[in-house]
Amino acid sequence: NGSCSEKISEWGIGNSLHVRFEISGKIERNEIFEYPVSALRELLLNAVVHRDYTSPTDIQIKIFDNAITFFNPGKLYGGLTVEQLKTDRYQSRTRNKLIAEAFYLTKDIEKYGSGYLRVRKAIADYPSMIFGYEESGDGFLVTLSYSRQKITSGSADEGINALLEQIRKTPGQRVPHYAKELNIPSKTIERWMTDLRDRGSIEYRGSKKTGGYWPL
Repeated sequence: NGSCSEKISEWGIGNSLHVRFEISGKIERNEIFEYPVSALRELLLNAVVHRDYTSPTDIQIKIFDNAITFFNPGKLYGGLTVEQLKTDRYQSRTRNKLIAEAFYLTKDIEKYGSGYLRVRKAIADYPSMIFGYEESGDGFLVTLSYSRQKITSGSADEGINALLEQIRKTPGQRVPHYAKELNIPSKTIERWMTDLRDRGSIEYRGSKKTGGYWPL
């Protein structure tokens, strides 16, 4: 049991990541982690639960200047594909049922097959962060990377500004396009679109099926 931060520290990762401190006039300072800690927790848990324990290869975590990777031996199990993982509507496949059940009973797993959905929600507050994953060799490789480190807790404004910049670069597109480009859930993009339209920064042109968003 314990907080996400405590669990990351137990793995020895927390000491290797950057943390910024924001002084806002409150008694306590805001800690802004280089990566969302809840996302790191999910990826660590995923590696432990789904690795192939018949392989002598260890789980490998590598930290770079603007990326962190998690590798676990064992490819996707039970016919699950990378494309299915991107939909958030896939059926969970569990190679190690007893291990998964143990983490479920300790409440470390909230719901089977929902880990990647929680990762995507966690990085929605990190506008430039990219969540990538692929089968690599005899295992599975997950990468979190970014082009700009998050420096303030004003995550919504950062995300909205990033969306507006993307609309200016590729005008006339719809929500799924911008969600894919920014690697942010469509529902979050829809909320930001509403905000931008209320500000008078963008407008929707064309029909519901073929139209798109344009900057003003």
